[in-house]
Parts: sequence; C-alpha cells; structure tokens
Amino acid sequence: AKLEKLMGHETSRGAETTRATQASFEAKLQEAQGRLEAHFLDKFDSVHSVLAALDERLSIVESTFTYAREQYVHEIREESSGLQAEASDFRRGLQEELAKRREAEQTMGARLAEWDQRMSRRLAHDLEACEQKWASLQRDFEERRRLGEERRAR
Repeated sequence: AKLEKLMGHETSRGAETTRATQASFEAKLQEAQGRLEAHFLDKFDSVHSVLAALDERLSIVESTFTYAREQYVHEIREESSGLQAEASDFRRGLQEELAKRREAEQTMGARLAEWDQRMSRRLAHDLEACEQKWASLQRDFEERRRLGEERRAR
C-alpha cells in the first residue's frame, strides 16, 4: 500500500509536472503566438501604410496627369483657333489682293484698249493725211509734167 501510495503520489506529481510543463509550454506558445501576431500586425500596418501612401501618390499622379492633359488640350485648342484665325486672315488678304490685281488688270486692259483705239484712229488719220498729201503731190507732179511737155511741144 505504501508502494501504491508512493506510485499514486509519483503519478500525481508526474501528472502535475506534465500539467505544469504543458501550462508553461502553452504560456510560451501563447507568448510566441502573441509576438508573432504583433510582428504580423506590425508588418501588415507597415504594408497598409505603404499602400495608402502609394494610393495617395497615384491619386496625385492621376490628378496631375488629368490637369496636364486638360491644359494641353486647352493650349492646343487655343493654338488651333489662333492658326485658324491667321489662316482665315491670310485667305481673306489673299482674296482681296487677287481682287485688286484683277481690277488693276481690267483697268490696264481698258487703258490698253483705249490707247490702241486712239493709236488706230491717229494712224488712220495720219495715213489719210499722207495719202491726201501724196495725191496732192502726184497731181502737182502730173500738172507740172503736163506743163513741161506743153512747153517742149511749143
């Protein structure tokens, strides 16, 4: 019975030691798990902060890009409007210049036609005067020749 008591007592002590060891092991496991969770949560918070910062930077880049694109489109539209206005002014100026030149050509053509008519009339007048003078000279010559023949014949 003493042996049984001793064995019972040793078994109790062994069971108690096992429970104490298991409790100690569970406590250490809980402590390690707590540290691991804390480390994991730290890393998770760090990654979350980095992602939040990256998201903020991406938002800034997107808004800056959107603003820059709108500015570019606005500037291109302004330049396009300016170029269209310049092209329109140039076209209008060119058309006005062409109209002036056509008008000058017509005026010059009218002057040339008028000058040609005047010269034709003058030449016709001068030709008529020359022909009359020639006819008069020819009559005078014929008259003198006839008179000269009459004198010789006498």
